[in-house]
Amino acid sequence: MSFLHRFYVDRTVEERVCPEKPTSTNGATVSVQDGNVPRHMHPNTNEIHYILGGTSTIWLGDKKVHVQPGDLVIISKGTPHAGTKPDGRPFKAIAIKTPPQGPNDSTMLPE
Repeated sequence: MSFLHRFYVDRTVEERVCPEKPTSTNGATVSVQDGNVPRHMHPNTNEIHYILGGTSTIWLGDKKVHVQPGDLVIISKGTPHAGTKPDGRPFKAIAIKTPPQGPNDSTMLPE
């Protein structure tokens, strides 16, 4: 069985068919995100977000993208990014960072 997902790879929207199979999270930092995230970047870590619920607006570099459940967002290391959620609406995403994010691998950027 395959699923069609919208992929946001840095600043380009692509559609791909993805086979259903388990994936390993070894060697990664995994978290659930549900709030607003200020503009920042990770110089050494790639970041993958799978949107579980709700809608949000994210910025990848200078591009504004609206995301919804089922979207997969891939953010290459060094790419400025941020995200907001509509007031009062729930939002949840799984964030996977690889290699595992070190304690000094977030650089805050001016808005």
